[in-house]
Amino acid sequence: MSFISAGTDGTLRGKITDIDGAPLIGAQIYVPAIEKGTTADLDGNFIMINLLVGTYEVRIQMIGYQTKVLDNV
Repeated sequence: MSFISAGTDGTLRGKITDIDGAPLIGAQIYVPAIEKGTTADLDGNFIMINLLVGTYEVRIQMIGYQTKVLDNV
């Protein structure tokens, strides 16, 4: 998994890839604190809008891969 960033505009966006850099199409991105999620597109990109500015735990899941939990995103 690679690069996730949070902006000051209440947006969480990034790109989900495997260890070789291939996009993980359909990977699930979920923020438990606000019970909001999305999925990665054909290029592995995702975006979540209308978030309160702050830091969150982000969970990334994909069938066949280990769940990745990122703290303080």
